[in-house]
Amino acid sequence: MKNKGIVISAAAVILSIVHIIAGAAAVSRLPETVPTHFNEEWVCNDVGPRWILLIFAALPLVFSLIMLITLFRQTKQSRVTALIMFPLTVFLAVGFWMGYPTFQSGAGIGDKVDPAGLAFFLPMALSVLLVIIGNYLPLIQPNKMMGIRLPSTLKNPQCWRLTHRFAGRLMCVSGLLMSLIVVIAHLVHHSGDTWLIILFGAVVIANAAAQIVYARMHRNDA
Repeated sequence: MKNKGIVISAAAVILSIVHIIAGAAAVSRLPETVPTHFNEEWVCNDVGPRWILLIFAALPLVFSLIMLITLFRQTKQSRVTALIMFPLTVFLAVGFWMGYPTFQSGAGIGDKVDPAGLAFFLPMALSVLLVIIGNYLPLIQPNKMMGIRLPSTLKNPQCWRLTHRFAGRLMCVSGLLMSLIVVIAHLVHHSGDTWLIILFGAVVIANAAAQIVYARMHRNDA
């Protein structure tokens, strides 16, 4: 199991290295100044040097290295850890390329840009990540490195099991509902609206709150 997890994380590192090389080449072709921040109407309100984007290009490599180090320190469930963290690494890499056309637009302060696929990709990818994490969350055994690490779950293995099973199902349902909302919003040309971002944030907060409440309710279960 541990070997499979390390193979997955090593593959993530290799892909991330290829990504950062390709990303650096792409950034070198951008204008010296690129848009770096937008308001809720996708109007540029800040610009910066293009090299800043190298930080975003390097994020998948940083994340995959953290994943590899984590797996070497773990003796159990490394495969589950890798299967949860690998999609996050892919998300960071794909997100960079989805945002690249926006940075390439040459927009200056006050210019409005068309977010194109970025406004659809980000909430959809986050919704899919919720489903993926929720699917594997119940498989995580008690540990102090990942999972829902609350005092009640760390002290009581039964509470850990029940809370992770509950949280996994809740995250899967939340992710599927959010993906449906994202698709509908995209079809009616509202995928870049602020309300969608606020809704997603509310869903994440509600999930976290429900997990804490559920764990507290089952902290004394045997």
